[in-house]
Amino acid sequence: MTAAFLQSELVSLISDSKRKNNDVRTAAERSLTDLKAISVTSETQLAGDLIRKSHFIDPFLLACKSQNVKLASSGAASLQRLVASTAIPRSRLPDILQSFEEAVSLALEVQLKILQTLPFLLQLYAEDLHGEAMSRTLGVSADLSSSKMSMVSSTAGATFQQLVAAVFERAANTKTASRQDDEDHDNKAKDREDALAVFIDLCALLTERQTRFARLENLPPASVLETLESLLASHGDFVLRYPGAHKACESSLIPGLSALIENSASFGIVARAFRILFTLTSQHLGSLKTSIAEALKIILKISDRVDNHKWRRILGLEFFRGLCSDYDALSNVFAAYDLDDGGPDIVSGLMASLVRTASEDPSLIGLGRQSTIPTSMNADSSGETAGTADVPGSGMAVGSVAQATNATTGISAEWSTMPTPCLDQFDRSAPPEVPVTYVYTLVLGCTSAFSDGLSKFVMPLSMPKRKLPSKIEDLEADEMSEGEPKRRSSIRNALGSQKYQQLVNPLTRQDLGQRPDIENCAKMIEACWPAILASCSTFLNAALDSYFYHILVRTVQKLTQVSGVLELFTPRDALLTTLAKVSVPANVSTLMNALYGTKLALQPEANDEQETHDVSKKPPVQNTPRQSVDLIPQTLNVRNLLCLRALLNLGIALGPTLSESAWTIVFQSLSQVEALMSVGTTARSVQTSTTASDTNDGPAPTTLAGEFSAVDVARKRMIESTKTYSDSALKSVCKALFEMIEDVMPAQSVDSVGKNGRLRPKAPIHRSTRSVSGNWAKTATLDIEVQFVLKSIGRLASVNLYRFENDGSAAASWDLIVAPLLRLQSNSRLQQHSRLQAATIIDGIVVESSRSQSTEGLDAEESMLLRYGIPAFGKQLENITARTAISSIGVELEIIQLMLGALENVVGSRGESLKSGWNGVFQILGSVVDKGGLRYKAQGPEYSLSSAEARMKLYPAAFKVVQLIVSDFLSTLEDQSMSALFDLFEAFGSQDTDLNMSLTTIALFWNAITLILSRCDRLSEITIPSDPERSSSISNLWQVGLVDLSGLCKDNRSDARTAAMRMLSKVIEASISKMPSETFNSCFSMIFLPLLDFYSERCSSQDDTWRQSTLNLIEDLTKHIQGNATLLIEAEGFPKTWLQLIQVFTHLLKTGNMRTLSTTFSSLSDMIVAFRQSESGAKFSGNEKLLRATWSLWRDLYPASLEVETPNQEALAAHAGLLVELTAGNLERIAGYKDAVNDIMTFITKSVYEARHERYTMDVNRVSPDQERILQILGILQRLMRENKMDYAQYLLYIIRKLVVETNRDPPQAGAMAFRKPTGIAFATACIGNLRILIQAASTAEDFIKNIPAKAIIDLSATSAGTKYSHLPFNPSKPLWQVASLLGSECLTAFRSHCIESPHQQFSDIGDSINAFLTSVLSTPHLEALPPDNRPSSEKIRIDTDFDILRLHEVHAASHMILTHYRTSELTLRQYILTLFHHCLVARPWYDDLPQDVTNNPLENFTTLRRGSVRRPDLPIRTRIYSEALKTLLSLVSSSLTDKHSGNSSDQNLTLRLATLAAPYTLLRLVLPLKTFLADQPLRYLTPPPAALLADLNMTLNTYLSLRTLDSVFMPCAEALGCNTATTIQVDGKSHLRIMYSFIQRFSDFWHKLPRLKKGHAWQDRPDGQGVEAALKRWREVVAEGWGPLSHPEQE
Repeated sequence: MTAAFLQSELVSLISDSKRKNNDVRTAAERSLTDLKAISVTSETQLAGDLIRKSHFIDPFLLACKSQNVKLASSGAASLQRLVASTAIPRSRLPDILQSFEEAVSLALEVQLKILQTLPFLLQLYAEDLHGEAMSRTLGVSADLSSSKMSMVSSTAGATFQQLVAAVFERAANTKTASRQDDEDHDNKAKDREDALAVFIDLCALLTERQTRFARLENLPPASVLETLESLLASHGDFVLRYPGAHKACESSLIPGLSALIENSASFGIVARAFRILFTLTSQHLGSLKTSIAEALKIILKISDRVDNHKWRRILGLEFFRGLCSDYDALSNVFAAYDLDDGGPDIVSGLMASLVRTASEDPSLIGLGRQSTIPTSMNADSSGETAGTADVPGSGMAVGSVAQATNATTGISAEWSTMPTPCLDQFDRSAPPEVPVTYVYTLVLGCTSAFSDGLSKFVMPLSMPKRKLPSKIEDLEADEMSEGEPKRRSSIRNALGSQKYQQLVNPLTRQDLGQRPDIENCAKMIEACWPAILASCSTFLNAALDSYFYHILVRTVQKLTQVSGVLELFTPRDALLTTLAKVSVPANVSTLMNALYGTKLALQPEANDEQETHDVSKKPPVQNTPRQSVDLIPQTLNVRNLLCLRALLNLGIALGPTLSESAWTIVFQSLSQVEALMSVGTTARSVQTSTTASDTNDGPAPTTLAGEFSAVDVARKRMIESTKTYSDSALKSVCKALFEMIEDVMPAQSVDSVGKNGRLRPKAPIHRSTRSVSGNWAKTATLDIEVQFVLKSIGRLASVNLYRFENDGSAAASWDLIVAPLLRLQSNSRLQQHSRLQAATIIDGIVVESSRSQSTEGLDAEESMLLRYGIPAFGKQLENITARTAISSIGVELEIIQLMLGALENVVGSRGESLKSGWNGVFQILGSVVDKGGLRYKAQGPEYSLSSAEARMKLYPAAFKVVQLIVSDFLSTLEDQSMSALFDLFEAFGSQDTDLNMSLTTIALFWNAITLILSRCDRLSEITIPSDPERSSSISNLWQVGLVDLSGLCKDNRSDARTAAMRMLSKVIEASISKMPSETFNSCFSMIFLPLLDFYSERCSSQDDTWRQSTLNLIEDLTKHIQGNATLLIEAEGFPKTWLQLIQVFTHLLKTGNMRTLSTTFSSLSDMIVAFRQSESGAKFSGNEKLLRATWSLWRDLYPASLEVETPNQEALAAHAGLLVELTAGNLERIAGYKDAVNDIMTFITKSVYEARHERYTMDVNRVSPDQERILQILGILQRLMRENKMDYAQYLLYIIRKLVVETNRDPPQAGAMAFRKPTGIAFATACIGNLRILIQAASTAEDFIKNIPAKAIIDLSATSAGTKYSHLPFNPSKPLWQVASLLGSECLTAFRSHCIESPHQQFSDIGDSINAFLTSVLSTPHLEALPPDNRPSSEKIRIDTDFDILRLHEVHAASHMILTHYRTSELTLRQYILTLFHHCLVARPWYDDLPQDVTNNPLENFTTLRRGSVRRPDLPIRTRIYSEALKTLLSLVSSSLTDKHSGNSSDQNLTLRLATLAAPYTLLRLVLPLKTFLADQPLRYLTPPPAALLADLNMTLNTYLSLRTLDSVFMPCAEALGCNTATTIQVDGKSHLRIMYSFIQRFSDFWHKLPRLKKGHAWQDRPDGQGVEAALKRWREVVAEGWGPLSHPEQE
């Protein structure tokens, strides 16, 4: 490739230099000859041959020197290719550089080729480019950098930097290269010299001095600075290692950069100068300390002034921001200058400058009393709103950050930042647009980076080593070895607290190698914190957006944390105070004063009466000043909460090292926030009650709610971190809290809790003063202070519970926390809720500490619970009752309630180990429950309650303790105590103040009675005890419990009553196994039945709960009898008990409630079943008195007779079920009762027709439960009426007819009634099924006609079958009309067989019934009346049609036999024929289609045509019916009938009679389609007739052609039509064809004259048309067979 390229270029040179440049042409021809002489095998071989021919490059050199652009371009390209192929002799390198120097001013293409060649020269000929050659190479590149063409200048600049970088790379690698020989060593030395010379020349260019090494004067300043920046960043250490370069930096580089920074007007130049200075300061400060100091002072001066070049100041501040972001560099600057006695204060000066910058334009940053949201005309603050919002769950009005009012005010990431810092925009010549507030963003960035750097350096060194304390390890080992959990909780709390580690001051650690750096860090904080605090304070009250405000708060927080870790107390407390100030609104004092005025005065000591009525009252709302409403918008906002969270996080991190004063700062800030919560709530209520226009409630912003949650989490974590504090550190926390409310602490110095509740004196506590710069106003409400302290102490105690269990810390903990709380709880001058909260905390401490510590194996002196816990309870009660009586509304009552709840918890967790503590427990309980002799008499004073109402309010709390004792310690009670326990149960169960207490008391009966049953072997008969003291024997104790429980069953509260009944049933069930029969019977007679009678007297009231209780009791009673029927029957008193039960039920049923009737009758049925199935069932069924009493109950109470507008379905079913069970096994005896059958029939009739079902229930597909029971009773009735079958069948027909005809006469109407009348469809279907069974059973009997009402059944079948497709509901699988059709056909079939056997019996009217039934089978009037969209599917109609066709055949077969065997009137027979005739027509006849008197004169106008019409024929929906009806009609005249009656002349005569009557109608059926066609078709012309009519015409002609009839029956027809009877009526069965022949011939002539379309498109060519044509042809052939000349009047 190279050889070809060179050959081409040489040829081009020869061609282009013919006229001029002969030297170029000559040299090119010579080189071309040499090139052609070389045999090229590879690129390497070619390069080697060309190197040996040193003159080969002469034409290219001459071309570059020719000043001809075309020649120079070709020469430069060839030289670039030769250099890249290393085909240049090293001796010719100077000639190449000379040619390049002469060609630099030529065209763009030449210059670019030169720039492409230079890197190859330095790369491939590095050993030969030293000194002069290197300087010339760099000079060529520098010269090209000054080109006016941007492409050339930029490429040349990049090439220059590439060459310089390569030089320095070779020089920097000199030290690591191996020295193989002296020549190589010399080359490396030359590389160093070249690199240093280049660097010195570059530095000299900054001060406009003359370069010494290379000709670089044409190099642009930007390229110089860019190259220097790259060199110092990559090889700074190498350069400054040599004195010459170091001197150049001090004398030229840094002064030149300083001059550029101060005086240059080019933005890009100044930016690059700042970047180089930043590199020198951050990386090479140690060797250039003096010179850099001057530069830093210049930058500091620039950053602190405002001149015409604002961007210069911005670059300076960005410089310092970068310096602050590099903590190592910043620390080195501080150590080099600020700590030097004679050095300039760079870092501290910078911080002071930032203070001045931050406050130079207060209006621009929106400086005010508190932080606001920055605003701009185009800005929209989305994160924080100006409205007032409610934080969910806090009940406080929390305002958002207020908005500034200027058009553009404040610092925001939207308009106060730049996408790219100015220092990074060094490629720009002009400065970018800088936001007016960008300078403040840089100030914030400097302070933030300063604090962040300190934090990242100090905090990792302050983390302690994770190691388990040795004493905990030893303690754990001892406890594990002994296997006792005595102090396991202490270990658990110590281990669990490791996540809150105490930070260590790195200055106290001698093992750190960074100790000097840490000391410098501490000095830097001490020097800079005032300035940083001032800057941050300014911005904390300025308009900042959320992003910058978070940065600002983190800055203060990190600096405070580092100060605290290094134990710099002054800056720590000052910064804490700053955060405390901004954690609440600036006007907090004004707001508190406006709302409350001054502190509430302490309540004076009140006597008992005054306290009883006034102590629970809160200050009236109307006393609140009105002006406080206007201050509501100035409430807490997101930023206050953010600062508070930072303050709390500092408390978490620095807590163990904070003093009382520091904790006071934290707690007072936190209390102010909670105070403002209360202020917001109170003021908002005043505002709401005053005017609705003042409110400004908006949706709580997400940021506000989130910040509130974060504050809450931080507060909890701060309290939780106290778990790791030492006792002294925790003491500081507690003292700081309690001193906040020192004004309300009682004056006496009783501070500690001793055993038995005694208080021992303690030394007075030093009280420090508050110091939060006056933020906490003296006018704040006392109650809010107390509430805050109590909440904090409560959380603190919860976290440090393990201290209350530990022997070493218990006394101090109880004295430090519990003793002051007892003083607060007993202080009557405090607000009630504060006293209540103090008592709650005390109770919680006792309960939780008792749960954590195990008292197993500990005596009273060792148990913390017995030493401090129980006495604390007693001390509370003693403090209250010693000075006043307990009222029903005072706070003392609530305190005692809480104490009882805590006592319950203590008993539950440590009841087994109370031992001597039980005396205190029973002493407290005995003072609450005052029930005669039940008061517990314990040693010591009794705590009495003065108000009965107060005692009732304390009952629930006391009952819980009793409940706990029963559930966990009942087994320890003796038998003598059980009676008193039942008394307590009765008292707690019968009280009417708390339903849950009553329900729970009822449940406790089970525990007690179960215990009694476990101690008893046999229970005695129940007798109501008359001894008021009650016997204490086990059996009598069971009876006492049962009677007391039954007394609770009479409670007026339904829930308590229901629970007592369930428990009573449960107890009876559990006691069955130990009851003899008499005891079980006495349970019913003495417990259940009196209770049921008691309920029945109250069922008539308006309260439905009594009725429900009655039903529940009946169900329980039934359940017990079902499970233990034998046991009950065996008792001697059972008959008396049963009669008593019937009497109670009778009284109960008279209430008329359907649910009561249903449950009562069902229960009686279940009882009778249980008795019948028991081993002693005969004792019940054999007792006539019991049976008759039960029958009388059933007979006298019909549910259907009660005129109540409610559903009675269940009652009817239950009533019927009772009869079914009562007659089972006792049918014969009941049959002997007077009017038993009539009573049953009356019951059935009323139950069927007066039933009222629930709405939305159906009885179509299946019978309802009550109907199912009635069907069973129908079976019973059939057995009772087995001697009178006709009456039974008539009764069934009566029921079915009434259901089908009357009940469902009209469609169901929607109504608002609570019930619906049943359809009875499924029931009627079932009754029809019974009739079918009855017919099938009687069909073979001789007395069938005597016992079966055939005509009535056929009439019913006709009526029911006529409901087909009507509004009547139907069962899809078994419709009523199909069942009725089957009934009618089966009845006719059976009746036909008996008619044959009894031919002389007359049924003159049965023919009308048959006609009606046949009409119902064939017709579908309801279907045709339905709209097409509402009709059944075609498949459903097809299936129904198949069914009716089968019935048609069955009915015709039976009816033909019946009609021909009885002297039926001619009118009846004619009606039968007419029925078939009308249903065999394909379409409804049009006017004059039929004779006017079709019944008596069917052949009138036989051949007369009516007027034509093109109307649409009215076709039937079921098309198959008419064809089957036609076949049936034709069968009446068929010749096959003579074969069936050939043996009986009488039957044959009757058959001929029917056939003679049918013959005219068969002829009329044939002539109708012919006449219709002849009349209508002329009007249609080419239009085909309706397809159905054409198909019917085809079918009719072919059917009649195939028919062979009785010829004699057509004799009257032939005579009537005027035919020659001799020739027409013959014996070949074709008489009907011959009668119609002349008309058929007329029709045939008309047919053939009809117009036709050609080519097979005529409708006559269709199948039906061809069938008609074939039938007409065949008619002539069939008639012609054996027939002589025609003789017909019409032919004449």
